[in-house]
Amino acid sequence: MIFVIINYLKNVYIYIRILIYKKKESMTVNIQYVGVDVSETLSSFTEEKLKKLFNRYEFLISATVYFKQDDNQHEIGKICNIELSLPGPRIFATSNERNFEVSVRETISDLERQLEKRKEVFKTH
Repeated sequence: MIFVIINYLKNVYIYIRILIYKKKESMTVNIQYVGVDVSETLSSFTEEKLKKLFNRYEFLISATVYFKQDDNQHEIGKICNIELSLPGPRIFATSNERNFEVSVRETISDLERQLEKRKEVFKTH
């Protein structure tokens, strides 16, 4: 009888691990280019960076990314806006840098700081 229970618990554990794995793989990322040419390289770079966030913070639901260019600023002007959907209020960050890759890194860094604060709120309740 005890072996049956242990075997059952192992199967439940495996099933839960599979569900968690599938949930992490089902991140939704919507990337929009506003006045900028579409770049597959930039899209994959952004998705790779966001995938790390989705794996670290399991409560994330989706991300919306906007790439824009500000023609008034010559040195900088590559703008990346990212909005994350999660339980509670959405989290938003933006950065304006010399190229889009740096802008993505800076925006995600800002989001990580906000997510750490939100994670603490989830832990205390």
